Amino acid sequence: MCSPARIAECCFGSSRKAEAIDLAGESEAFGKVLAATAFFSLFTATGEEQVKHLKEAKELLKIIEEQGLGKRKFFNGESIGLTDIVFGWIAGWLDILTEVGGVKLLEPGSFPTLQAWIENFKEHSVIKENLPDHDGMLAFYKRVREKLIASPTQ
Repeated sequence: MCSPARIAECCFGSSRKAEAIDLAGESEAFGKVLAATAFFSLFTATGEEQVKHLKEAKELLKIIEEQGLGKRKFFNGESIGLTDIVFGWIAGWLDILTEVGGVKLLEPGSFPTLQAWIENFKEHSVIKENLPDHDGMLAFYKRVREKLIASPTQ
């Protein structure tokens, strides 16, 4: 099994690996989860670098929509399955990323199937009951992003 450090290094290079795992004293578990996402670079970038990562993230969303969802309500068809749970972070985190990072991944008219999936996923009773508090997540991720951007790269 790959370690979080190895995942971060493979996905994002070695320049931000330490921050991906440590997050300047934040939760180790949070660092492991964040390091495992392809959107980490978009979350930590600014300026032209962020524009580049935004394009890459949109390409990944296109793949998820076209090859993963297709025209289905959920990845598994008409009911939530394991794949929906795996991609569930998209439903909650992309809104936070938009607010914290000032980027817009899901513009009106883009990724209509993915946007419909997000709404269907978030409206499912079990998911709805267990979604984290939006304002709490927003405050937490703002702090984390500020720390990551303020820390020098290796």
